[in-house]
Amino acid sequence: MPMIPKTADKFFKQGGISRDLQRIREMVRSLRRHELTSIQAFPPGTIDPRERAKINLRIVQQTQLHRAIRLIAGATSQFVSGNIYGVALQIRALFESVAILGFFCSKLEKFGQQRINFHEIQKSIYLAASGARHELFKDAEPPVNIMTCIDQTDDYLDRNHFEKKQRMVRDCYQWLSEFSHPNFLSNQSAYRLEQDGRILFRHNDELAKEDYQLPGYAALGGEIFLILYKDFEKLIGDGSLDKADLGGPQWDPRKK
Repeated sequence: MPMIPKTADKFFKQGGISRDLQRIREMVRSLRRHELTSIQAFPPGTIDPRERAKINLRIVQQTQLHRAIRLIAGATSQFVSGNIYGVALQIRALFESVAILGFFCSKLEKFGQQRINFHEIQKSIYLAASGARHELFKDAEPPVNIMTCIDQTDDYLDRNHFEKKQRMVRDCYQWLSEFSHPNFLSNQSAYRLEQDGRILFRHNDELAKEDYQLPGYAALGGEIFLILYKDFEKLIGDGSLDKADLGGPQWDPRKK
């Protein structure tokens, strides 16, 4: 079970960000309430493609939930240990799981509006679950581009949850990328410039002032994830998939 370290309270208090730790703990508790022990992925007998799609969507949903909980808890542990690079990478990965949920919320919303067909849903599920790029999986289809998922998530959130265009997920992801890549913000975490011109390196895990903003992104990512998780659940259960037309061109992953 993912745990927030007990030493986190003192560490976050010293940085003046105790509220962020409270939000993180509340978020992990809220997300864990949605955990399922199992899903009957292969029920006996013949299964209707529409029911199969609903089962597979819930597997995608639970997979991203598993990632999100552990990435939030892991980022918090990394912060307490002073590993700011690990913090940024894990929160950035959290926003990728946010983007997968948002991508499917957007797809399911469009399907309910009859803007895309059922086979597009099937293809999206397959790519999200089985897509791969490494040459070891050279026969696999590539996964959906994560920036495509991020932009579709922002479109969905801006339409359904925000009063004006915010592009929040892309903004957070790009900011976290500045810490994840060896760019200025990431480099700055390694040292501080003294008034006498010396560069002092932080080899003893001392954090820079800018580093203390990162746990807030973990809390925010978890809050957005939960909004999308609940929307995802509603969109699966709104009845649109049960009435899907199975006609038209079929998408077959075995055919390139």
